[in-house]
Amino acid sequence: MGKRIVSFFIVESIILTALYLRVWNIMGEDGLIGAGEEQNTYTLSAYSMRANIYDRNFEKLVNEEEAFASAILPSQTDERFFEYFPKEKARELSALIAEGKPFLYTTDTNPTGAAGVEVFKYYKRYSENQLASNIIGYTDSTFKGMSGLEKCFDNYFIENGGGLKISYSVNAMGSFLEGTASEIYTSGSVGAGLVLTIDKEIQRIVEKEGEKIKKGAVVVMEPYSGEILAAASFPKLDINNLSAALEDPNSPFINRAFSAYSIGSTFKIAMCAAALENGISAEESFLCEGEKELSGTVFRCHKSEGHGLLCMKEAIEQSCNPYFIELGQRLGFLKIVTMAEKLGFGEATDFGEGFTTSAGTLPTEADIKTVGDLANLSFGQGSLLATPVQLAAAVSAVVNSGRRPTPQLIKGYTGDDGTQLLNATEGGSYTTAFSAETAAKIKGFMISAVENGTGSPALPEKGSAGGKTGSAETGQFDKWGNQILNALFCGFYPAASPKYSIVVLCEDGVSGSTTCGPIFRNICNELANMES
Repeated sequence: MGKRIVSFFIVESIILTALYLRVWNIMGEDGLIGAGEEQNTYTLSAYSMRANIYDRNFEKLVNEEEAFASAILPSQTDERFFEYFPKEKARELSALIAEGKPFLYTTDTNPTGAAGVEVFKYYKRYSENQLASNIIGYTDSTFKGMSGLEKCFDNYFIENGGGLKISYSVNAMGSFLEGTASEIYTSGSVGAGLVLTIDKEIQRIVEKEGEKIKKGAVVVMEPYSGEILAAASFPKLDINNLSAALEDPNSPFINRAFSAYSIGSTFKIAMCAAALENGISAEESFLCEGEKELSGTVFRCHKSEGHGLLCMKEAIEQSCNPYFIELGQRLGFLKIVTMAEKLGFGEATDFGEGFTTSAGTLPTEADIKTVGDLANLSFGQGSLLATPVQLAAAVSAVVNSGRRPTPQLIKGYTGDDGTQLLNATEGGSYTTAFSAETAAKIKGFMISAVENGTGSPALPEKGSAGGKTGSAETGQFDKWGNQILNALFCGFYPAASPKYSIVVLCEDGVSGSTTCGPIFRNICNELANMES
């Protein structure tokens, strides 16, 4: 199932991008420039800016980098004209001047002072190292949204953007009529935009610390509201070089933060909640002998000699599969899946205008045909799939006294001033998944897992943390016959008064502990530094 979902995203991305590149080749590299003739006028479209996208603090995420549109009248240029433009553009500019018609030319530098030139400042839609690129998406050369927020909120961005046109009086040959003046027309807003829950600085931290992830994702969520503070997918999509992205075998077009994966032992958080809510004591111990046989199938623990007798806290610390297999047999499918549903597994999130996450896969009773199937579910294997966003919400339920918040990405809109929130989206809703007492116990187990157990590589320098490791089998194998694993770490920080729920996913990792734990730790350290 996971492989089919990923394959669907890849095919969809290839089709969309192929169409995009075709349009790009037809229309030209710069979608800001255009010209049209009507009777005795010649009109240049200097720029057409889509509405902004802001972070939660009204910091721009797009339309940040300055550029300059130069309206050039060939008949009024002089010999010093080329000093104001890059030398490598001289031949191209000479050819345009020779045609005699007014034309537009864009540069990153300001050519104010050149004869025959009117200069207008605008902003490039995407920065060179664009943050949150997999969420924002991209447009084609006609400025139509093709993916991500750009596609789903396309009408809003167009209707609330701005533009500038310059009209000239021309003769029958299209040449400027000397003695006449240009007319400038402006339209729309320069401040209006969509406001996200994303925090630009936290997004920057996540993208920097996650650079070492070849394929995977990181999500940071505010645990009480469900607001996504950062969501990064790796490899990062370079919006400014889509041709290279199309050829990248690691598929940067896929937004892995919103895609579903096998999640392995991170599901043991849900197992603990189901057990505690159904009367199984955290103090009750089960024996781990290194393996457990059920109906002829042997399930092995990562510690071949076994852990011996373990209570729930110790089982979370050591991530012991036989303990949770025993727990699963005691609980049964219905109690497990009921808790999983309350925690949001199997449920897609629609952030607005059809911009959604994957729903993942929550097994049905028909899928659990044997005790072995139930055993696999008990430690997060089998057909179970979930997204990093779903895991962040489940961790948030532990922090938020058992209340699982609905994930949020859109805070609302802002008007022309770009400083006040308008039409705020409804947020702060939650589902009560389990009791505050159960939440407090699981929170303690997760802190102990970081301080004393398999999560120790995730221990930050300040404030401690709580977390759970995961190493999920994918059913796929490398060329040497070794099974490819998804490595995960999900947790909260700081331990005493959590402000963040954090999920780190690495495809083809070694383990959640060694692959993802250090990335989680580094993010926590940077978050602490940001606040100090």
